[in-house]
Amino acid sequence: MQLGHAKTFAASGYEEEMRRLAKAYSRGDTSVAMAALTDVLLDDVVLLGSPARIQEGIDRFAQAGVQWITLGPQAVATESLARRAERVIATLAPR
Repeated sequence: MQLGHAKTFAASGYEEEMRRLAKAYSRGDTSVAMAALTDVLLDDVVLLGSPARIQEGIDRFAQAGVQWITLGPQAVATESLARRAERVIATLAPR
C-alpha cells in the first residue's frame, strides 16, 4: 500500500513513525497505524486546535522560514465548509 507522503515524513526525521504506520496498515490495523502518528509529528506538520494554538503554529512555521501555509478548514457538525472557511479567515488573517 502506498502511504501518500510517507517518504517525505521519513526524510524529515519520522522514519520510525512511518515504519510503524506502514507495518500496521499492511496488517489492516488502522488503530495502531493512527497511533504511529505521534503528537510531535502532528505538531510539526498539522495545525490543529484553538485559534491561539493554530496561530502559534503559523508563527513557528514562519520563524522556520516557511513562506506559504495552506489552511484547509474542515466542516464541523452542521457548520458548512464555506462557513468554517469564513471563520478561519476572520480569525487568523493578518491584521
